[in-house]
Amino acid sequence: MKNKKQIILIILAFLLSIILSLGVELLYFNKEVITTNKKEQAEILNTENIEENNKDFLATKNSSITIRVPDKVHKLQFEYESEENFEWKVEYTAADNTKVELVEDSSNLINHAVRKLDAKTKEIKITFLSDNVKIKNIEINNEIYINWNRVLVFVVAITLFSILIIFRKYFYKRLDKAFLLIAIPVGILFILVLPKTVYTSWDDQIHIKNAYTAFSSETTTFSQGLQKLQAKDELDQKYFQTTEEKLELYDEINKLHKETKDRVIQLNNYSPKYNRLVYLPFYVGFKIADAINLNLTTGIVLAKILNLLCYVGLIYAAIRVSTYAKKLVFAVGLIGSNLFLASQFSYDPTIIASIILALAIFLRQLELEKINNKYIFLFILCIIWASLPKAIYCPLLLLLLFIPNKKFESKRQAVTVKALAVIIAIILATTFILPFFLGSVAGDSRGGNTNASAQLNLILHNPIAYALLQTKFFLTDAPRLLLGINTFMGVAYIESMLTPLTQILYLVSLVFILRVAFQTPLDKKIITNKIKIALLLALIALWLLITSAMYLSFTEVGNTTIEGVQARYFIPTLLPLLLLLCKTEKNPKEEKNDKDIALLLIPLIILIAMVVMFIYKGCGV
Repeated sequence: MKNKKQIILIILAFLLSIILSLGVELLYFNKEVITTNKKEQAEILNTENIEENNKDFLATKNSSITIRVPDKVHKLQFEYESEENFEWKVEYTAADNTKVELVEDSSNLINHAVRKLDAKTKEIKITFLSDNVKIKNIEINNEIYINWNRVLVFVVAITLFSILIIFRKYFYKRLDKAFLLIAIPVGILFILVLPKTVYTSWDDQIHIKNAYTAFSSETTTFSQGLQKLQAKDELDQKYFQTTEEKLELYDEINKLHKETKDRVIQLNNYSPKYNRLVYLPFYVGFKIADAINLNLTTGIVLAKILNLLCYVGLIYAAIRVSTYAKKLVFAVGLIGSNLFLASQFSYDPTIIASIILALAIFLRQLELEKINNKYIFLFILCIIWASLPKAIYCPLLLLLLFIPNKKFESKRQAVTVKALAVIIAIILATTFILPFFLGSVAGDSRGGNTNASAQLNLILHNPIAYALLQTKFFLTDAPRLLLGINTFMGVAYIESMLTPLTQILYLVSLVFILRVAFQTPLDKKIITNKIKIALLLALIALWLLITSAMYLSFTEVGNTTIEGVQARYFIPTLLPLLLLLCKTEKNPKEEKNDKDIALLLIPLIILIAMVVMFIYKGCGV
């Protein structure tokens, strides 16, 4: 009976969330137009240097059109034709007699300009700052517009909060289920709200091509729509400032993709195919979309969802495997940076999740009286998966050396497993180190005076200077890279649009994760000083490999600092770092407190706040 009442409460909360969301959308976001709700053709008062032909206007540089406004204008919009991107200027006198002047940009990829003004004025002057722009259908749009993404965010947020509060005892004891409840719907919100294009997350213009052509070597089909996605200048945010413009952009890209889907391009991609296995979730998503003839932007959404599910599945398994560190794995899995990357074109989240799962398995093996062969196999597989695209993480395999021999069935098994770990680590390390010695790594493909072989030669001839460089870099940059804002709130190319809001969420995230770490008790008999030394050595090894990789391939020859090092490379080290901060007890007891609702709600609050920021700042549609 009690569960029945709780389910009824959830249904009521869901229905109430829909009503509230629509109410807020109408009464707050459409308050300026709720009484008018109409769109009308603009009345032309006069033109300057404009050639008029049957209600169409041909604009030249510095020509203008002045229109009459019926008291107020919510949105100004017009259709256009132009062979090039162009600038135009809006001028009007506001109700308080202040002069307003806005310079806008429009793209030649679409044919519709829409700008939100929310101004009370009597007339507007539109000046075109470029030549050969054909204008028609200038309109004043005072219609109600429902942003369904915004409505969906409110519905999901209210529903999730209700479920977590009502069933808090259940989810507190089953953090794996709580993780699924939060990560999947919020991750999908990230995908739907953020752009269905690229230049959102780091290097996603490269990743989308690698994902679509993952297992092709020389030639492959690659549409003009996909090529347009990689043209950064053409997809600049300044050209597509409103939802209407972004939706029209998607339509144009989908049209180009459909018309040129069979276009063949030369790849000359001779990198090993095992390096591209990490793109498998994206690749499968694109293949399914092509097989059932979905448009390109829907295919992008599907590819991202499969990558998100891959990340979620790995973290879910890590929470299930964990015992004492369960809360810590839960908290790290829901870090804003991780979910943001998992919802975009990036293979970093699957690397991060694989390492988290491997570490959870390692801790679990230390707790068991006898090792589980399936766990050992899965541990090795996770590290291999993470190391195929980035071999710098392979030293984590050596953690197996610190499992006591008595936990194996026999000394022979212990030697065999540990020798296998060393051999695999050496093989993986060779794929990273050998190309530098052979001179087959030229440097950063994106440009700059980089030369990996020359940089390696410099290190070998000046080891002390390089050691001092590493020490200086660690002392000055370790805090921001290990526990900085981009560790918890790294939102890549759209970060500048969100500051200073991200600063607040970062501080909340940092305090929350440290609170969880300090309150997580570990068994002193299991997490011995030897194991802590092993984790510390792993951290040092990863630090040196990550920074060395960037010094070799990204830093200009002879530079006295290390360039290109980003916090996302160090997120896999966050869990072992936090484990070192956990308290150890002789007989730790599982915490029975089921009223720590903050453990469930704070990550959700942070993630929902991120989605709201994306919408509020116009980062996506």
